[in-house]
Amino acid sequence: MAQAQSACSRRNIWTQLYRPIDYFTPPAKYLQNSNTNKGMVCDSTLVPCTDGFIARQTQGNDPLNEGLTFRLWNNGNARIAVPIPVSWFSPLKLPHSDTLRRRLHEVLIARWFKSVRIADFSYFTGVLTAMVDKYLKIRKRANVSDPFFGKVELRDIWRVVPFVNLEQYVADCEKDGPPLIQDEVVLCPPGVTPETLIPLRERAPDEAPAPVLQLLTAIPLAFEVLRGAGVSLRFMFQPDGDISAEGVAAFVEATVDPFSRSPGS
Repeated sequence: MAQAQSACSRRNIWTQLYRPIDYFTPPAKYLQNSNTNKGMVCDSTLVPCTDGFIARQTQGNDPLNEGLTFRLWNNGNARIAVPIPVSWFSPLKLPHSDTLRRRLHEVLIARWFKSVRIADFSYFTGVLTAMVDKYLKIRKRANVSDPFFGKVELRDIWRVVPFVNLEQYVADCEKDGPPLIQDEVVLCPPGVTPETLIPLRERAPDEAPAPVLQLLTAIPLAFEVLRGAGVSLRFMFQPDGDISAEGVAAFVEATVDPFSRSPGS
């Protein structure tokens, strides 16, 4: 996420967050679990840098892989790296249960795919929402309220078929064929100038609870990622062009709600 470089946002967030004695202590308390995003944290490896800190989720993962990473610079800019699960499709190995993924596999067979990587974006919005929660807490603790903006870069996605655990997406694939990404790197939205960054809101209407604020902040980026991956967002709109409440609810239930439930619920 890129924060607006106004006079206010150029303040050193790191020194506002901590007394001088704590300067080299990573802000673990702001990256720990919360009731709204269990499991989506970066608190297994926290290290300070000369210009901020890096938090990584290395537990259960190869530390040499990039993995889930939260990088915060002293000027308030942040970069979040979210790995997307990728699996190989084979027409000889179908998913066992009658799921949306199985239907996608059947579409790939019908469309003459022999072997292709499938990138599962189903959990991306939930992970992004959880990480936005961490960023908003740090901004609040630092007493920073300037506007901030974001952009997503998808990497290593050439010749990848995206998957989202949504009925309407799979139905679109059955009708129109599955999208196959044709670029190695995709900027979401496209462009490299400041004007192409997405404004992110930090205030929810009518004193909405924190989970709503997190979602409203993250969801514009999530939609751009899906568009960049070739996923149709037609399910989000009614025939007259207005936003579909049912479509939004289905999207949230499929991609965000799993992270707001307690384990085993």
